[in-house]
Amino acid sequence: AHLADLGPGRFYECWWTGPGNGRGHPVLISAGTFTVGPSGTATVQMWTAADPDTFPVVQITEQTPASTGQYGQIILVGAASD
Repeated sequence: AHLADLGPGRFYECWWTGPGNGRGHPVLISAGTFTVGPSGTATVQMWTAADPDTFPVVQITEQTPASTGQYGQIILVGAASD
């Protein structure tokens, strides 16, 4: 999977998600966060492991002050094995 140009200074979160995940029914575990530096690069650190049979999908969301404590706009979705 390929991320679009994310732009520096923004805050992103990685999530492991399971079947049926959605805004009204969250089935997810926060897996890590990252920001994009001025050079356009980022280092993503995943700090939570999840069983890929239970949480087979990874989502990247853009977090904003309005989305604190919940997941924000989905930027990328992919299978955990991608």
